[in-house]
Amino acid sequence: MLEKKDYNYELPDSKIAYYALPNRCDSKLLIYKNGEINTQLFDTIPTYFTKGEILVVNETKVVPARLLFTNSTSATIEIFCLQIKQEKPGSALVECFVGNAKKWKEEALQLAYNEHTLQVEKTEPNSEKFTLLFTWTENTLSFYQILEKTGKIPLPPYIKREAESVDVTAYQSLFAKHKGSVAAPTASLHFTEGLLQQIKKQDVHLEKITLHVGAGTFQPMKAELVKEHTMHAEQISIPIHTLEMLIYAKKHKKAVTAVGTTVARTLESIYLLAHTITNELLENQEKGIDIYSGKMQKEYRKRLQNIDIQQLEYTHIQEYTDPETALRTLWELVQWTGIDTIKGSTSLMIIPGYTFQIVDKLITNFHQPESTLLLLVSAFVGQKWREIYDYALAHDFRFLSYGDACLLYKEEK
Repeated sequence: MLEKKDYNYELPDSKIAYYALPNRCDSKLLIYKNGEINTQLFDTIPTYFTKGEILVVNETKVVPARLLFTNSTSATIEIFCLQIKQEKPGSALVECFVGNAKKWKEEALQLAYNEHTLQVEKTEPNSEKFTLLFTWTENTLSFYQILEKTGKIPLPPYIKREAESVDVTAYQSLFAKHKGSVAAPTASLHFTEGLLQQIKKQDVHLEKITLHVGAGTFQPMKAELVKEHTMHAEQISIPIHTLEMLIYAKKHKKAVTAVGTTVARTLESIYLLAHTITNELLENQEKGIDIYSGKMQKEYRKRLQNIDIQQLEYTHIQEYTDPETALRTLWELVQWTGIDTIKGSTSLMIIPGYTFQIVDKLITNFHQPESTLLLLVSAFVGQKWREIYDYALAHDFRFLSYGDACLLYKEEK
């Protein structure tokens, strides 16, 4: 049984990067391939791609989800917005963390801005979270637009300082497009427009997915046994074009590189969906079920718009379906249902024992001890993860969100 303590290491505070580098691509880049480790700069990353390879990035955009209200006794009530549950013009129900909640005695708190007001009403907590009612006077604006005017960039808790004006751009990736994350997909932060152009000139295909990063990404594992940890769910979407290019990559044996653990989890989630549906369709055919009926088409259309990948969905798999076959079956189903994007949520927790089916190379930062992100890295490179991290610590790599990066090649099994 995997235990949390087996994924611990000593991370001195001096190794944590508190600020981004002025030039993103000046970060160090650790290369791990075939058991060998060496140091480069991130601006060499284009040299590690060849013609026809696939580079997949996350288009999520960080929202300024941290709101600071003041109560009647001048105490600060910090509200961290997690997910919009319902929205109407001028109001929204939002799932939140609340700091200093015991000092919130009033029915409502108000925050004034530009001659307008944002108000929040307290509700009873559901476990550690609250569902709060926000109302605002600029009712022609969405809640995300209100956050842009009133909120602060939600830096990770291990960056022990207040957000500054520099973080507005530093904590947002070049690919940021779709609002919804409360944390940046930090592997993306190293890319510049110049690097991207170099990569494209090599006929590398840039593909896009979206995974909205939730606050759960920073939650430490509390259970001693890894499998007893409850993984948080995050919203994902995968356009049909990305699915087509993944099929191309598997057919022509071209490497797929995931920029970050968010992309890796999304791509492997899509494979698990494809594996499940492939086997499901075969079973239904064997049972004589008409899988091409109008009723089935409607059911699959609804399902592909609301997928739900569980955290250890792969543990029951005895034999993995060939990735090209599985993805092609999923693509045919998507075509048949007439949708252009697969949407839903994933709680996938990738731990040692999982065999990656889509991702061949992983660009990622260095992660916290005993985190689910470190477990994913361990699943990707095996027990070499400890040697990689020892090397990074010994060679003055900067750790965590604003830190340096590594390019990891999949450990062959």
